[in-house]
Amino acid sequence: MDVDGEALAALDDELDQGGRLHCIEGPNNDEDGVKTAIAETTEGFGGLSGLVNNAGFTRNGPLEELTLENWNAVIATDLTGGFLCAKHAAPHLR
Repeated sequence: MDVDGEALAALDDELDQGGRLHCIEGPNNDEDGVKTAIAETTEGFGGLSGLVNNAGFTRNGPLEELTLENWNAVIATDLTGGFLCAKHAAPHLR
């Protein structure tokens, strides 16, 4: 799952897993999107055997110049996204 659809398409082409890779475009901090992604994955593959939460980015620069909007974007992806993915994957990983 990634917000960069072009990067997902390139990854799918590069790995060419013969249907063993399912790429989903969307933000990891949208709960409905995460729920749909987990549901599509578990239905398509018969379950879920792992979760890698590696989405993240930062805004570099002086603290005084960091806007609340940029701060919230980082928190939404780095923390909320990881939480939502873990929350909705957990029942399938138990």
